[in-house]
Amino acid sequence: MARPRLSDLHLPRCVYHKHGAYYLVRGGKWLPLGDDIEAALLEYARICKADPGATAAKVAQRVYVISARSMVKIGIAADPKGRVSQLGTGNPDVVGRPAYMSAPLLDARSVELQAHTALAAYRVRGEWFRCSKKLAIATVKNLEILRQSNRRSYRGPDESAT
Repeated sequence: MARPRLSDLHLPRCVYHKHGAYYLVRGGKWLPLGDDIEAALLEYARICKADPGATAAKVAQRVYVISARSMVKIGIAADPKGRVSQLGTGNPDVVGRPAYMSAPLLDARSVELQAHTALAAYRVRGEWFRCSKKLAIATVKNLEILRQSNRRSYRGPDESAT
């Protein structure tokens, strides 16, 4: 099993930033992906057989928070506004736009799972939580900041603090 990544947590697995360029490491060989993050993501998507018309925005996803009555949903999607439309079809309480959308993240799934863990005491079912919209948004924002500063653990804010 590989060692856990200690830096560059925003990069996909097996992608590294060295000497001003991005590389994909496979079978001990370092394959150059590009000098800037967008070009590297596009090349990574091409190599990993993603959609040939993929853009960096499609490769990276956003963490979103939506609210419906007394509950919030924390999820990930490349297009959170489209996701709200999909959810609104089966749930009339979900209307409008997401309460919060992160910037595109390469590790959106990781941030989403950490937010679910931090708010586990409020979980109703799946990705739905019975907590304030402010608490859910603060949790996701704090996790984004912690991910950017390469911290690895987070316990979540106190409900009374928001």
